[in-house]
Amino acid sequence: MRYHELGVTSIQTVAGLTRVRDHGYVQQEALFAHWREDELNLWTTFYTPQWQAESLSDLEIASGFGDEWLRVGGLKTFSDGSVGSRTAKTHRAYDDGGHGEMVNDREQLREWFAYAARTNQQIATHAIGGEAIDIVLDSDPYAHSAVLDDIDVELTVLGADVVYQG
Repeated sequence: MRYHELGVTSIQTVAGLTRVRDHGYVQQEALFAHWREDELNLWTTFYTPQWQAESLSDLEIASGFGDEWLRVGGLKTFSDGSVGSRTAKTHRAYDDGGHGEMVNDREQLREWFAYAARTNQQIATHAIGGEAIDIVLDSDPYAHSAVLDDIDVELTVLGADVVYQG
C-alpha cells in the first residue's frame, strides 16, 4: 500500500463527515467491511457523528472500544464554519464586516458535552475561529478542571484570529 511506503501507519477518521450535514454511510460501510474481512491494515480511530451518540450509548460502546485495527474514538461535533467561506466564528471582523457564525450554539454544545461525559465518550469538536474556540472551551465542563492536568492539549488554528499551542 502506498501509505505504508510513505510511513503512514495510523489514521483518525470521521468516515466522510466533512460537512455539518454529511452522514458518511458509504464510508462507514467500506471501513467496517475491510475490518470484517481482515483487510484493514492501518490502525484506525473512528469518530462517529454526534447524532449517532445514542446508538453508541444504547449498545454501551464507549470511546476506546474496538481492537488494534479499528477502535471508536468518540463523537465528532461542529461549532462553527470555515475560514475560506468566512463562516468561522471570529472575535475580529472579516474584511467584509462579518464575524462568521456558530452552526451549533453554546447550549447545544453543553448538552452534547454533558451527554458524552455521561456515556463515557470522547468528543472532538470542529472549532476554527477564536470566538468559537472560546465558546467550546466555556461549554465543556472539563475544559477548566483538574481532569486536564495530565493531558497535553495542543490546538493550532491557522488563518483565523487565534493561534494557541499549550
